[in-house]
Amino acid sequence: MESVQFKSALGIIEITGDVEDVQAIGIHEEQQIKKQLIPKVLEGSQTTFTFLMNPKETEFQKQIWNILKIIPFGKTLPYLEVTQIYSNTKAGRAIAVAIGKKPYLNCSILSACY
Repeated sequence: MESVQFKSALGIIEITGDVEDVQAIGIHEEQQIKKQLIPKVLEGSQTTFTFLMNPKETEFQKQIWNILKIIPFGKTLPYLEVTQIYSNTKAGRAIAVAIGKKPYLNCSILSACY
């Protein structure tokens, strides 16, 4: 497993994976960045990506993360709307936890990046 880090306006972004797939993308507020070259595929202003993501999730997390995929790039959606799409407005806390456990960045979620 390899990882790469780079600075962003959100903090230090770290991507972990191998030649098969990406396992996690996360943000670290306070961390020393490792000196390294950033691969060309991570540079620029891409809005779509063609690499395989293979996170480890529960069935519930998978359902919630699939809902998040419908949010257009650069847009946000309140938790209440996610609960309505999931058809259970009382599941707000569980949905928030599932979103918080999402192991890669998706800045189109709920006005914050996870």
